[in-house]
Amino acid sequence: QLLLNNRNGTFRNATDRIPQNWPTSSTFGGAGMRVVLPGDFNNDCRLDFLVVGQGLAPTRLYLNAGDARFIDATDYIDLGSGV
Repeated sequence: QLLLNNRNGTFRNATDRIPQNWPTSSTFGGAGMRVVLPGDFNNDCRLDFLVVGQGLAPTRLYLNAGDARFIDATDYIDLGSGV
């Protein structure tokens, strides 16, 4: 679930803005999302997400587009083989 700050002490549900290829969580060692790491990975002062996959789910980088959307930028970076 993705919640966006309304800047008045409340949040709104924006789960529909998560990219369709966002890995889902898993149990019992299956493929899925292992951990989500927030950070400003492209130094634009916006919160981005690195989603670390587990099993067959790849690690993916989602950059904040600034309009409450996240763009999958995984193909534009080299995550290496150790991630």
